[in-house]
Amino acid sequence: MVYILMTLTKNTNIDQNFVNTARWPVHMSPDITVTIIENLLLTVKTQHFIADGPNVIVNGNNNIITIKNVKDYHGFVRSRSTNGNSAVNVMNVHIVSDNSSLLSKNNKLTGAGWIGQQFFTGFIKHCYSNGDIGDYCGGIVGSNSNSCTINTSYALGTIRGIGAGGIAGSNTSCIITNCYSTNNITGEHSGGITGMNCG
Repeated sequence: MVYILMTLTKNTNIDQNFVNTARWPVHMSPDITVTIIENLLLTVKTQHFIADGPNVIVNGNNNIITIKNVKDYHGFVRSRSTNGNSAVNVMNVHIVSDNSSLLSKNNKLTGAGWIGQQFFTGFIKHCYSNGDIGDYCGGIVGSNSNSCTINTSYALGTIRGIGAGGIAGSNTSCIITNCYSTNNITGEHSGGITGMNCG
């Protein structure tokens, strides 16, 4: 079986029909804007976007994106590389978990975030999530996220895992301003804003 990538090469509006018919995950070429134009329902863990180059914008337009009955969700947006060449800017994305969980294995490399998985460079602003946070995961970005800025965002849900954070998972070095979480914390080495080994 040959796997064919689906890559967006121009500005694209995302509606439920796109979600239902796309080959996921969907890659995004440099210098494009992806705009969510209505509330979305995601039901498969591969339904997320991957930025393949710089100057990518994902604008949720304050629509609600519901992740329903998905185990080990990867996070809505992912930066492809760690060298700054896949900077992606995410704004106005609102994620709600309905009986779903984040990708959360027992090592620090796999913890996801509801908004971003291993998010590198770029910024996240005016975003929120409402869902439980497991081992090494974050309410906004996952573990090992670096050189990004998270501003004016918040997270709800229970922090259940080891090394989990309300905003960012463990081993992150992002700038976090004007953010908060209202999570109950039951996990070891976890925090309301970040997990362990953050700086």
